[in-house]
Amino acid sequence: MKNTLIISAYTCCGKTYASEHIKDYNILDVNIYDFKTIKRLPNEEEIEKERQWWESSLHLMSTEAHLNQFKQQIISVDNPNFPNNFIQYIKENIGKVDVVFVDSDIRIRQWLNEAKIKFVTVYPWNSCLPEWIGRMYLQDYPDIIIRNKINGWYHEIYPVKEPYGDQLFRLSCGKYINERLIDDCFILGYGVNGGKQ
Repeated sequence: MKNTLIISAYTCCGKTYASEHIKDYNILDVNIYDFKTIKRLPNEEEIEKERQWWESSLHLMSTEAHLNQFKQQIISVDNPNFPNNFIQYIKENIGKVDVVFVDSDIRIRQWLNEAKIKFVTVYPWNSCLPEWIGRMYLQDYPDIIIRNKINGWYHEIYPVKEPYGDQLFRLSCGKYINERLIDDCFILGYGVNGGKQ
């Protein structure tokens, strides 16, 4: 089994780019949003709520015609298995891939800690704020997400008593996650042995 490195990295640190361009490692870039919701047709309770909402105001389309359309729409709903499904997916890939990238959200790091999964955290230095704002704009992040990231920058970059895993790595301006950082993590022994998980 492979020795797997779990990296929890801040937005725009280069997770996706590294997973697509570093060829010496088998990298899995895990998007938490793939686990938070499920897509399905509406159930009877949701159809009834839609009926009540539709009938509460005037519409050109009849209630029955609207409901017939609504019944065929695929909707996204909260996944009742989240976050267990997310953590389980990471566990299932330990020993199968070299590197697993996840976001740096505090909840993700707490879940990794609670599941006793070894990980390292990658954050930019505080002085990199202007560059990271530019990176978010280049990646076409919605303005509301960028504003939230700016508002939470100092809290997220210098939080107190938050889990960072085995090590906290800082990226300077102009730096991204690269093969050398991954090499260093393995050399320093931060990987998770697949056979022990």
